Amino acid sequence: MVNAVRHRRGALTPNHSFQPTSLPSPGSGKAAAKRVHQVERMEARVWTEADYEQMSWHDNHIHALRFVEGQDGTGDLILDLDYILEWLKGDGGGFRFRIIPVTLTFHEVMFPKIAVNYASASAAFGPFMIHGIERRFEKRAHYTAQVWKLPITFPNGEIEFEAQGFTQRAAGAIVESEGQRLSISERDSGT
Repeated sequence: MVNAVRHRRGALTPNHSFQPTSLPSPGSGKAAAKRVHQVERMEARVWTEADYEQMSWHDNHIHALRFVEGQDGTGDLILDLDYILEWLKGDGGGFRFRIIPVTLTFHEVMFPKIAVNYASASAAFGPFMIHGIERRFEKRAHYTAQVWKLPITFPNGEIEFEAQGFTQRAAGAIVESEGQRLSISERDSGT
């Protein structure tokens, strides 16, 4: 038996009882509706900004980012990341994670600001970890901007930009791991 609890926006952390290979039973009420929604979305393996409130990117690792030029000065920002579906806690107190490699594409991106400081932490170069993905709306002179912010927890940093929305697609199989990120071979094994 594994214990876990769903955080706001869908992440799981210890304390709710369920079987390791399934999500918690739906139960009743608003929280149950969110759990059922996440199960349905995992099966579809495609998420959009409509799913944002049920999602969490806490402690997800970004392996790569790229820009694709679009029209009218916008483009796509594409992130290859390890999306943690569940945080699992066993009887011995250790954590395991159900992770799926995904491609997260932000659409019609404008004004990106990116800062990643590997030198400040004397960190080895590799995938970086984000605290989550925040969204806010800001009034501009001729439009309301949807601003996205990805605080980077290790090493230090931040990514911020305007975008119209996102599409997140599974890029491989779900892997249960002792760590919060997948190796290159684990990422490649399910494609």
